[in-house]
Amino acid sequence: MNWLNVFYGIEWVVFAGFAFFLWYRLVRDDYQRELDELAEQGAAEHRRGQEPTGQEPSQDHPSSGPHGTSQNH
Repeated sequence: MNWLNVFYGIEWVVFAGFAFFLWYRLVRDDYQRELDELAEQGAAEHRRGQEPTGQEPSQDHPSSGPHGTSQNH
């Protein structure tokens, strides 16, 4: 048995594990950053009194008056 080949085999397994770990961290950090930005935008819009992004403001029917009564009397 050639020990040098065994250690090279172990080295490649460790290297592959480290590469996977770095990829996982990059993807997780990017996802977390995106969630934080969305939460920050939602909080800023809430402070301004606006509806959160992605939701349209509710509007009354065009024929309704200020109290839900018809404008055509």
